[in-house]
Amino acid sequence: MPISLLSRLAVVILLLLLYSPGRAQVVALDPAIQGQALGASLSFWVDESGRASLADVLDGVPWQHATADIPNFGFSRKVYWVRLNLQAANLQEPWLLEVAYNLLDEVRFFVVDGSGQLLQEKIAGMRYPDTDIGPYNRFFVLPLPQIKAGQLTVYLRVRSDHAVHLPIYLWKSSDYVAHSEQVNIALGMFFGTFGILLLYNFFLYTLSRDSLYLVYSGLTLTLIFFHAQLRSLGVRLLLPQWVEWNGPLVLLSSLLATYMLALHAERFLQLEQSRFPLKRFYVHLRWMCLVTGVLILWSRSEYGLYLMVALVSLTTLVTFFAVLYCYRGNDRPLRWFAMAWILFFLGIMPLAANKVAVLPFNFYTDHAISVSALVGMLLISMAMSEQSHQRIRQQMAQMTQTKLQLEHASEQESRRLRNDEMERTAAEISLRLQSESNERLLREMDGKEQEIEEAVRRLREAARIDTQTTLFNRSYFNQRLKEEFERAIRSQQRLSLIFVSVSRVDEFIQRYGFKAGDEVVRQTAEVVDSVTRHHCGSVYRYEEEIFAVILPGISVHRAQAVAEMIRAAFDNQPFLFAGQLLDVTVSVGVGSLMPHMKLRPESLVADAESALQTARAQQTHAVAVIADRMG
Repeated sequence: MPISLLSRLAVVILLLLLYSPGRAQVVALDPAIQGQALGASLSFWVDESGRASLADVLDGVPWQHATADIPNFGFSRKVYWVRLNLQAANLQEPWLLEVAYNLLDEVRFFVVDGSGQLLQEKIAGMRYPDTDIGPYNRFFVLPLPQIKAGQLTVYLRVRSDHAVHLPIYLWKSSDYVAHSEQVNIALGMFFGTFGILLLYNFFLYTLSRDSLYLVYSGLTLTLIFFHAQLRSLGVRLLLPQWVEWNGPLVLLSSLLATYMLALHAERFLQLEQSRFPLKRFYVHLRWMCLVTGVLILWSRSEYGLYLMVALVSLTTLVTFFAVLYCYRGNDRPLRWFAMAWILFFLGIMPLAANKVAVLPFNFYTDHAISVSALVGMLLISMAMSEQSHQRIRQQMAQMTQTKLQLEHASEQESRRLRNDEMERTAAEISLRLQSESNERLLREMDGKEQEIEEAVRRLREAARIDTQTTLFNRSYFNQRLKEEFERAIRSQQRLSLIFVSVSRVDEFIQRYGFKAGDEVVRQTAEVVDSVTRHHCGSVYRYEEEIFAVILPGISVHRAQAVAEMIRAAFDNQPFLFAGQLLDVTVSVGVGSLMPHMKLRPESLVADAESALQTARAQQTHAVAVIADRMG
């Protein structure tokens, strides 16, 4: 038989031996009890004076056995002591005690062993924002001390200005994390649905500008705010240092939501047009909810819970009566709206009743408001959509009727007109429309022509540029060389051409990659352009590693001097790539001649290329000149 099974059997036998009708039931720390409300295993004592200490409780007090799974003491400012007896047997991992209700002002935890020795003492509650009990949990979570075996007794001292509910659970640490994740997923789906409704109806408001959709969006926002506080997703989780505001904010958000519900019902049901007999009282009641919420937040009165329950219940009842007053069986939007308010009634009343201990605190009375709010808002959204469709259908029917009437009147009027007047009018209209159409067409054509001319200019500009170096490309070089050659013939001036070739580019590419070669070519273009722009020269990218410089109207010696300045500039220009200094050299060839009608621009290109080949053959960093060879 496995050891774990033997240990569980021993615990059960021990519990049977310890059990007696006069003693509280002992709870074994067994996985089977996880997630079960432990109210039936609790004993409680009401401290009327509120001054009893743990020692007084240990000396003996008249304990009473709790009968409900979740004790509900309603609205009471008395001090309640609660006792829970636990039996541990060789705990393998930590256990947690969870008080799953966040609206408690003060909860003191005392853990005592079987001999009566105090093992642990903690304090939590809305009045203690700096507590170390569950600061990142939605509720109060107490880690139990780990012992190998024996009995533990947990005492809770509870006091609150709000309703006192004690849903107490035991969890293994790992299982509590998994349970919390499942709850968080459900809450995420819940608030996500509300968020979708908010965004969808606000979008409809931006399209239609119907204020009813804006009121619905505000109602959805207040319900999100209310449920965030009710489910401990507000200040307790996000701003734990302000946890004392959790209770007043629950009351404020509930009254704000009630105000928005009443405002939306008033707009949807059109109570002013329906002549609802309680219309004036209903408006005053709605404003009382808003004013009372602000006063509760400001004064934080201990009677705020009763005021909230009274106003919410009364507003819900009056609204429900207004729905019945306006209800018509053949009106689908009203049917959806009535169903929504039935759900609101079934959710709000149990919550209000359990807060004042009229109904027990359980899963239904605590969560009915969430389910009814979500489904009710979906039904209201459907009712608004159906109402909008009805309004559109009515408008379309009115427009159709108006159209038929206009067509009938037009037909009668046309019979009274003479045929010649109809023809003349038609001709004038046709001529005017044709004239307007022609004028519009001419304006559009003028605009298109300007756009086309601008596009052609940009394309021509882009076709002349080398994208890598931003210099003029070879195509534009051929055009400019031809133009300069013809101008030199007319003006009888000399024309010179320089070719600059960069060496070792392939070596840099093999060693450092293509980016190194591109960087060498780009920097070479900058050096050549910076030298020649002061001598009225224009620079072009002739080939991958060759740059051309056209120098119109200068002598051979001056062209050679410009070539020498280009070569010298590379001695003073460091070429860096990725932190490495590159040894870049160039070969420069100069061609120069006096153009005349028997020569072609290709002659000058041939001279410059020959000079470049000569410079390459002589040595690195060399300049060669060929002048008037073809002249």
